[in-house]
Amino acid sequence: ISLVGSWAYRMTEDGRTLNVLKRPPDHDSLMKGLMTQMEPSFPTVMWRRGLWTPTAQFNEQLRKNIDLEWFVRISANAHYATIPSPLVKIRQTRSSLSRSPDPENDRRLVSSVERFCLQRMEQPISQQEQSQLLQWLGILNYYYGTFDRSKLFLKEAVRIKGWDKFAVRYLLPQLM
Repeated sequence: ISLVGSWAYRMTEDGRTLNVLKRPPDHDSLMKGLMTQMEPSFPTVMWRRGLWTPTAQFNEQLRKNIDLEWFVRISANAHYATIPSPLVKIRQTRSSLSRSPDPENDRRLVSSVERFCLQRMEQPISQQEQSQLLQWLGILNYYYGTFDRSKLFLKEAVRIKGWDKFAVRYLLPQLM
């Protein structure tokens, strides 16, 4: 294991616990859900020093989603896990940065993740990893409103590896 997160309590502005933000405990489930808000819970992440290289640092051009972009970029060299117990409390207020729209940041996020995934696919990788990268690109483009690109990536993922429950069964039919 090279990167580990934990569950977290989600809190209201006034400090009441809403629920427990649970993440799957194993690497494969975390990788499948990386783009569907199942990334490791960032406030509790610990990683091995070897992951923190000059090319694997946070993208400071992004104002939000910095952790998601970083998790995608280091995914080729990281093995993820989750501690199935809440270790932190996360409070999101009305003025939280993650709740405020930022189209320019969204474009930079999509561009950065696309660049990484397409570069990764130029290397010799398994069909499963190639399909996973294409699904991430499809989901990311879907969430940020570039539906034609989303459809293109998801169709290619299906051609390579077959159907994935979330990415293809739910999103692709909506794009047709």
